[in-house]
Amino acid sequence: MLIKLAMHASLISMLVSCQPPAAKDSGNRPQPPTNTTTQQNNQTSSLADIGASSLMVLQGSGMVSLASIAAKSTADLTVFQFAGVTCESCKTEGPYVASVLSKYGSKVSRMVIFPNKASEYTAAEYSTFTRTYAASAPYVIDDSLAVIKKVRSKTTQYFGVYILVAKDGKGQILNQDEAYKGVEAAVAKALNQ
Repeated sequence: MLIKLAMHASLISMLVSCQPPAAKDSGNRPQPPTNTTTQQNNQTSSLADIGASSLMVLQGSGMVSLASIAAKSTADLTVFQFAGVTCESCKTEGPYVASVLSKYGSKVSRMVIFPNKASEYTAAEYSTFTRTYAASAPYVIDDSLAVIKKVRSKTTQYFGVYILVAKDGKGQILNQDEAYKGVEAAVAKALNQ
């Protein structure tokens, strides 16, 4: 009888360990999407539905979604980088990411997202930052901070977050500490390379 109970307990323990962890109650605050790997059409992909069509930024004088930007790009994948005009760590991360992405050529495009009021800096200041630290990548502005608030992992996080979005709108969010170090592997996986 004890052997049967031990076997039964062992079987239950094995089954329970296969279950996903219970979700934590976070109140009414939505949780940010995390880096996930999904099974799509029997092929492993790091890209999933991250709601890129609802992530709206200011481009010029109009609002546009990250999904729309990626769909219009000639590249297969667009890497969005949150950076700040006066952010010191962004001045290190930006050139590193530019170097990593350069090996993918036209398969990958890059866009900087500045999470601040558009009027906080001049167009020249935004352009100087991207020219100097982001390989002259174009930029958009998260004027209302709605995008960064949806994707960051910590409430104090405004820079160093990366969003990869493919032409079909599926993507991946890199929002962990030192996320820039994971951009190369994430892009390679997204492009199945």
